[in-house]
Amino acid sequence: MHARPDAIPVEDKPAYFRPVIPLLLALMAGIMGARHGPEWMTWPVGTAGVAAIIVSLNALIRNRNAKTAPLILYACLGYLLLFTWTAEQGFPDHVSRYMDERLYHISGTVIETPGVSRLRQTCVIDDIEITGARRDPYQQVRGRIRVSIYGTEPMVQSGDRIAFFSSIRPFTNFKNPGAFNYRQYMADRLIWGTAYTDTRKIMVTTTPGTAGAAWRIQEIRESLSGLIHRATDTNARPVLMALLLGERRQIPEELRDAFNRAGVSHILAISGLHVGIVATAAFFAFKWLLSFSSFLLWRGWVNKGAAILAVTPVVFYGLLAGMSPSTQRAVIMISVFLMTFPLEKEHEIFNTLALAGLVILIFDPPALFSVSFQLSFSAVVSILYGLEKSSKGLARITASLPRPAKPTIGFAWVTCLAILGTAPVIMYYFNQLPVFGVLANLAVVPLIGFISVPAGLFSILVLNLFSAEAAVLGLRLSAWFLDGSIWLIDLIARCPFAAFKTVTPSLLEILCYYLFFWCLFNIRGSKNRSDASEKRWPHQNGETIAQIGSKEIRTPAVLISGITRKIAVKAEPVFLVLVMVIIIAAADAAYWAHKRFFDASLRVTILDVGQGSAALLELPRGHCVLIDGGGFSDNTIFDMGQWVLAPYLWRNKIRTVDTVILSHPHTDHVNGLVYILKHFRIGRVISTYEPAGHREYLEFIDLIREKNIPHTDFSSLPRSFRINGVMFDLLYPPDDFMGPDAGRPWQNPNDNSLVVRVAHGPHAVMFPGDITAEAENELIGMHPDGLEAAVLIAPHHGSRTSSTPAFLDAVNPRAVVVSSGRPATFPAPDVMERYQNRGIHLMRTDTHGAVRLISDGRRLTCRPLIGKIFILR
Repeated sequence: MHARPDAIPVEDKPAYFRPVIPLLLALMAGIMGARHGPEWMTWPVGTAGVAAIIVSLNALIRNRNAKTAPLILYACLGYLLLFTWTAEQGFPDHVSRYMDERLYHISGTVIETPGVSRLRQTCVIDDIEITGARRDPYQQVRGRIRVSIYGTEPMVQSGDRIAFFSSIRPFTNFKNPGAFNYRQYMADRLIWGTAYTDTRKIMVTTTPGTAGAAWRIQEIRESLSGLIHRATDTNARPVLMALLLGERRQIPEELRDAFNRAGVSHILAISGLHVGIVATAAFFAFKWLLSFSSFLLWRGWVNKGAAILAVTPVVFYGLLAGMSPSTQRAVIMISVFLMTFPLEKEHEIFNTLALAGLVILIFDPPALFSVSFQLSFSAVVSILYGLEKSSKGLARITASLPRPAKPTIGFAWVTCLAILGTAPVIMYYFNQLPVFGVLANLAVVPLIGFISVPAGLFSILVLNLFSAEAAVLGLRLSAWFLDGSIWLIDLIARCPFAAFKTVTPSLLEILCYYLFFWCLFNIRGSKNRSDASEKRWPHQNGETIAQIGSKEIRTPAVLISGITRKIAVKAEPVFLVLVMVIIIAAADAAYWAHKRFFDASLRVTILDVGQGSAALLELPRGHCVLIDGGGFSDNTIFDMGQWVLAPYLWRNKIRTVDTVILSHPHTDHVNGLVYILKHFRIGRVISTYEPAGHREYLEFIDLIREKNIPHTDFSSLPRSFRINGVMFDLLYPPDDFMGPDAGRPWQNPNDNSLVVRVAHGPHAVMFPGDITAEAENELIGMHPDGLEAAVLIAPHHGSRTSSTPAFLDAVNPRAVVVSSGRPATFPAPDVMERYQNRGIHLMRTDTHGAVRLISDGRRLTCRPLIGKIFILR
């Protein structure tokens, strides 16, 4: 008799006892190859054809399954799926053909509920028609665009047909090493450009009624949203929208951050709990209805029929909830589980999970690169695998405990497994780990998962069918428990040590992490097998054992043989992998320790922050200096510190900025520093103390006071100081630049910029802020012989009001870096021509990306992200 597959130890099972898993891995490999590899078409198509023929011949002629050919077939399929996902961009009627700065009349249909911020609405439109002039015919185009509508009244709704005048701009990436590829992220959603308008210039031309299933589902969503709005106006409202309808964009940033710090943000995603409740309720409801049929009862089809019918409400609720990756996974897994009833097949949970991933990636291959897909599957895989490996140990631990304690211990262990499984992904994307995650989940999940969610689902899916008022009452009960949960979450999040920021792990470090825990889960079984093998190891001929009383004395030959046996037995895959992981992790730690704290060079990185300025200086022995932080006009629209500066610092394993230097308080220099002061350890701040009235600068000053960051008065600052062999000279402005007797009516915040010269060995880099011609002349008069620098950061982003010939004569730069993001305004063509006529090597962050300057004390290497490297000796 053959043993059942689940009775065979995992390590002794055949390679394809879970056949969907290798197919999923092959598909994922193909998708990643298409994203990061060459753009081929002929080879994948030909290889897929050959693999398909081999699979067919094995199945039809040899009557057996192929092993390698299916993997090749699915790898080619993954490559082709992603390769063709964005193929519409090549069509002549694609929207990208209209990204030429011309003004167009655009009309399109809003396909998702608009996001609303303090200043604007943001929506995505499809089914787009464009015309260039009033009398030209409209041209139907492929693709979607994102529309930013300044003003919040009137509100645009999903399904509205809107018309407006605007140009269409491509998405831009900040060209910094390892930066997030925003353009690719939007292309994965088939969104190719962005347009801007305001509520005074937009016209809603039509509002479709029941124009298809998608719009009907959207109408139901809006109707249920209205019920939630009637039920509560507290913080429970946006959370209920997320819990029941999958609409998370209405959650305030502060509340979202509280969920993240408490370690319970996963609750906001519709996943297995929600879909499982719907499936269970539907199954038992249909089972009760079908039990009235004697025909089905006699034939044993009640459970089978109930399972088949329950799939429909499960899929409907998934569509109603927006079908996020976590919802898709849950819908597919639960649907497959329900279908095991009529098919009378055994349910294999890992195979089902792999099938869910396979289906999602076939229909949406870019989902592989989405955060929600990775978090959802890493959490479920870690929970399932951890429970499989620890079930016996967990049973022994809880055997002597009282009955009420057993589920608590089990739930805490499941939470720990989820945290362990998702920790690297969370660190990679969010640079944060919760400290009280397990305790917060123990306290909050029962309230939300077992009371608020069931009550809310019952209200919108059942009570609403009979009475809207009854549904509102049920939602109020759900919101009441939810308000209590939010209060508890906020209490945990306010604890100073509720969460801590982390550096960004590399992909190699993430791999080592998962392999290490795989070894921990498998090392015990390996040890048991090692012991058994050692007991079975026969003595070699010629070995002798002398007996003295009850003790054995082994001869040298026996001792050597025993050591050899242990080494041979221990050299199993799990131990080899563990040793390899430890060696790689130690080498990685040594590399980063040397780079951060033992590198004797000066590394200056002028970052691409668009229209603005920001530079990171990494000094010998680990001291970090940040000069300016870039920024747009309003951090609520885009926070340069959160999305550009902080990720770059974390990727380089930097959590402490020893010195922050602010040249002047304009938004394109100070706004990005606000987030840095909030989330990094700051040693001190240097600025001119010039006041400004905008919100971000006031927040910057408040943070310095709240965190007690040293901020020496400008008049008391030493004008020259040395840090780890690097000389800093504060050249400008004069001490009394804000005094009543300064006598400089031409000055403004630009001309009051703090000018910093940084020298290491024979080379220097000058950071002049945004000074203009008048300040340049005064600077020359103050330091007639001390301005020379090998590299000059272009004053005022290359504006025509700066970089006078006299100033360039005094500095005599061999290279100039222009930090700019508005090609139509900065830098000025005549200034660029002035640089070129002097033979100065020119680098621009808008075209060359971030520029890295490395000084070893003898020579200075200029390394732009895009372009050629050159060396100044």
